[in-house]
Parts: sequence; structure tokens; C-alpha cells
Amino acid sequence: MQTTNPIDHIINRLTNVQKKDKGWTAHCPAHDDQRSSLSVGMGADGKVLLHCHAGCKLEAIVRALNLQTRDLFPVPSQPGRHTTITVKDLAQNKAIPEDFLHSLGVKDTPNGVLIPYRLIDGSEALRHRLRTALIAKDGSYWLPKMGEYPPVPYGLDKLDEARRSGFLVLVEGESDCWTLWQHQFPALGIPGATMANKLRPEYLKDVKWVFVFHEPDSGGAEFIKGIAQQLQSIRWTGEAFELNLEGAKDPNELHKQNPDLFKEKFQAALERAKTKPLTLNQESEQKPFVTQLLKSVTFDLASPPESLTTERVLVENLLCADDLVLWVGHEKQRKSTLLLQFCSCLATGRSFVGFQIPEPVRVLYIDAESKTHDLVKRWTGIQQMLTEQERDHALQNLILIEGRKLLGHGLSLDMKTQTLGEIIEAHKDAQVIVLDPLRIFYTGDEDKSSQVCEAMSQLRRLAGGRALIIVHHARKRPGAQGDRSRLRDDPYIWSDNARGSTAWKAHSDVIILQELRNDDDLGEVLDFAVIQRSFSNVQPMPLVASETTFAWHERLADQALAIAVKHLNEKDTEIYRSIRACLESKTVMQKSELVRRLMADGISRANAYRKIDHFGRIGLLEIDEVAGAVALPLPRPIPPDAGGA
Repeated sequence: MQTTNPIDHIINRLTNVQKKDKGWTAHCPAHDDQRSSLSVGMGADGKVLLHCHAGCKLEAIVRALNLQTRDLFPVPSQPGRHTTITVKDLAQNKAIPEDFLHSLGVKDTPNGVLIPYRLIDGSEALRHRLRTALIAKDGSYWLPKMGEYPPVPYGLDKLDEARRSGFLVLVEGESDCWTLWQHQFPALGIPGATMANKLRPEYLKDVKWVFVFHEPDSGGAEFIKGIAQQLQSIRWTGEAFELNLEGAKDPNELHKQNPDLFKEKFQAALERAKTKPLTLNQESEQKPFVTQLLKSVTFDLASPPESLTTERVLVENLLCADDLVLWVGHEKQRKSTLLLQFCSCLATGRSFVGFQIPEPVRVLYIDAESKTHDLVKRWTGIQQMLTEQERDHALQNLILIEGRKLLGHGLSLDMKTQTLGEIIEAHKDAQVIVLDPLRIFYTGDEDKSSQVCEAMSQLRRLAGGRALIIVHHARKRPGAQGDRSRLRDDPYIWSDNARGSTAWKAHSDVIILQELRNDDDLGEVLDFAVIQRSFSNVQPMPLVASETTFAWHERLADQALAIAVKHLNEKDTEIYRSIRACLESKTVMQKSELVRRLMADGISRANAYRKIDHFGRIGLLEIDEVAGAVALPLPRPIPPDAGGA
């Protein structure tokens, strides 16, 4: 007799599933897992093997999956047995009109019944449920299966009724929501007893009372405990009650007993529940919370923590791990092109216009403006500048989201939409997040500093301690008098062109500025400058684009070397003369040794590497990257004095 393999049934219930050589890894459902601690495998007898490296017991894992231990073993297949159900089957089993289910978007598919989940604004969530059995625990899965995006509660689009009524009933499944909605009771379905943390404060806006249904099983007790803890953690100020039913295990069973008496019996249960309030202990818990918070933020003058002097640097002289970056430029001036190049360099560890990147990092880039064919064109060009190994790194570390296709789902910071938060939460391993452009994500008044401050605080919360880059537009370019406010002349004055309140700049750790201009000798030039807190400011430097890769770089065309020499500023001229002095005595020198010599002259390590690479790109030095050697070119060009023309 054939047997049914249970592995797919288990995998479909897990999140963040990753295929490995001998099995899978996933988030353990028995604890708040951020590290994919659960290993999943197959035994020789077909049994599913589960092991949590954080120490959760098998029984706890199985219970969190709403399964039993026997569900880990293969079972004999039954010939002729239907493997899926229909909306009609579900309607008959739950005693709910089929038309009512269809009105909620529930529909038949070849694989079972699809139950759509929606966000507060009515748009579709990124994950839905597929029902293949009348009883949820026998067949109910998330789509997409591999958990690319976190689930949301069921019925967010119906919360207006809860706000009007002033109360909300929290249940675990879709069928209980259907039952309560049919009888005009506001309800919200939490996707499983272990997912109480999906309850967000904005869901309970204008809700005074929450009734938490307690199913008569071990999972019901966990559900009550989890919801109470979540209400406490979000500092909800309303009243919460434990809801029980007499003679029925859940609302749907009470409905099936006698639909005509349901409303009366359920209302009576709500009245009884008011005598069983949930204890949230907000006051008693607040003091330890504040005490712990103060302990973590109080600076120890006697023993300063070493971590303050070893802040992680993602890009030398430019970007730290928790920086909030404002990237400013005029519209239609190659911001997205340069930014995609920057993200590609971050993902591969390749230097970016002279800035060294110590190691590849994972990047989440949400481009909410570019069309698909524009992204294809840019990416095709940038790939040409990458080595085969760098392309592999880019494919592994760069996540590019076509935000333009998600505009209907809501990407703004407005708390009525959750899509942006879902995407960021789904990519917790990203160390850098890019939002391009800001105007798509921020729909408030950009001139009101109070709103801007709140938006920047929301952005930092979303980033969760990771580097965040937001792309912002500059005001329209001035007319004939524009030369007086060019970026190359004064970055500080030019930065005032950033649209809206100055609070955008005040709350940023790094401000990257770019401006496109036409040069009589060089053609199209992109001036690039940086104003920042952690490192020295980067004075405007001209970039030119490759005709084949569309990538911007400091290297000028060979025929323009004389112009490149002429454009060296006083500080670069001084550094170049120091390099020449070192190389004239030794002819060829290792780059690392040359850097040490420059550091002895008071030049920082990062700046020394950047300047050596810069001089190499514009032809003033010859660099053998394989051997790590640096030499003066022959004939040796000598830059004029800074004051020379």
C-alpha cells in the first residue's frame, strides 16, 4: 500500500524555509525565532525529523504547528479519497451560506479553497490561505508557501465595524470570523495561537474593549497568554476580557447548534466575559521596562564601552551600520542609476567611486518609481562592470523590489497600510535598506517639521538599527543665476535645495548630494559630495559615466588627462606630491606600504586608499591590482600648483 509523505504538510506550515543539502531550515514556531533555528529532515522510515537548536522540545514545536506527534509519520493513502474541498463543501460544513463566502472573496482553485487576506485599506495582503480540508489543522496552508512575507490577521479590512461598535472579538480561525461577521459581530482572526505578535496597535484604534476567545484546549490557553502579553507590549489602554462559550468549543459550533439563537447566546457570553478581565499589569511592567531602558542608554563615564569606538563601518569614510542617509538630487538626474550602482557595490564588496567597502553586505532596494525596462537596462549595464564572482555576490546579496507594482497595495508610512513594514520584516537579514523615492513612501506635508520629525522616527523604527537610505528630490533648478548655487561651488548652500522642511536634513546622519551638469571638455558630468557626522565631509568630485556599463566613475577619458590634472584641488595636489616623493625613491611600492607612508604624514587610512585608487583611475598612477603594486606612469605627469591654471 502506498503512503502519503508528511514532509510537504509540515513545510507548508513553517516560515522562512530554506532548502539545505540534507533537509531544510526554518523559523522555529515554538519561540520568537530570528535565526532559523529549526532543522527539518526525513528519517529512513519517512518520518519528519524536527530539531530546534535553541532548545525547544519536540512537543512544543508540534503543538505550535497545531499538529500532533502522529502527524510526523507517513500514513497510508486511501484510494478514491478526495484530497481537496470546495467552497460548497466548506459552506455546508460550517452552516454558512455559500454566497456569503463568495462575497468575502473565498473561491475554488484546483488545489483547494483560496481564502484571501486583506489589509486595512482593502488591498490584498501578500499572503493568503489555501484550505484543503474541512478542519483547518488537517489541511490549511499559507501561500506563498515558503514564507517570503509574514502573515497578517484575517479581517483587517473589516475593522471599521469594530471602531463604530467600540469592541472587537479576537479568534483564531477564518471560520469563526465568518460566523461572527454573518451575525454582525466585529471579529479579527489571528493566524495561530503562536502569532499573537501580529496584533498591532493601529488595529485597535478607537476600540475600547477586546474580547479574546478561549478555545477549550491547550492552544486556547497559549492564545490567551500571547494576546495578553501583546496588548501589554503595545501599551494598549483599553479593557480586555477572556471570552468562553457554554456548550460549544467555538463560535462556529455554537452557530451550527441553532443559528436563530446564536446572536442572543453570543451576546450573553460577551456580558459574562466582562466579569473575567485579562490582567495586563501595565503599571507594574512599565517600571522594569523603563529601568532596563535607562540602564542600556546611560553612558558609563568611568568605563566607556569599547563598542562606541568600534562602530561597524559598511563603507569606509561614508556609511555606518545604523546610519540614516538622505540622498538628494534633482529629478531625472540619474539618482536611481547611481544608487543601483552603489547597491551593487555594497552587495559585492566592490569599491564605489573610490570608497572602500570592507566586505559584501545584503541590500534591500525598493524602487517605487522605475519601470521594468529601465531596471533591466541599468542592471544589464552594471553587470558588465562586475567579475563573475561579483555577479554571484550581487545575485545573492541584492534584493531589488519593483515597488511600482505594489503601489496599489500601499507603500506609504501611513499606518493604515502595512505592505512596506511586511517587506522590510521579511528581509530581516538585509543590512542596508533603500527607499526610492521618498515621495512615494511619505504622503504627509514635507514642509511641516513636526510631520517630518515623526516620519523620520517611523523610518528609524522600520529600519530597526540597520542603515537606511531615502532618496529625496531637490527643488527645481534656478534659472540664469544658477551658477551661484552649483553643488561644485558650495555643498552646504546647495543642500538647502532639498525639498521641504530642513528637518529632513537635521534628522539625517549622512546627506549625499548629486547634481548633473554639462562640461565643455568632458560632456555630461555628475558632481558628487557628502555631508556627514561620523566622517569628514567629502568635497564635490566630478564623475563621468561609461558608455557601455552606464556606471559612474572617477576615471576620465585618456584624452582628458591634462584636464584631470588641472582639476586637482590643493589638498589632492599635496597628497599626490607625497605619493610621488615615496615612489621616486623606490620606483615600485606595495599599495599597503604606500598607505602606511601616507598615514605617517597624517593622512587617514581610508582617505589614502581612496586617493591612490582615484589617482590610478585618472592616469596619474599605475596600479597592478593583482600584485598590489603602485608605480608612477612613464612619462610621469606632474600636476601644476593649485593656483595654476
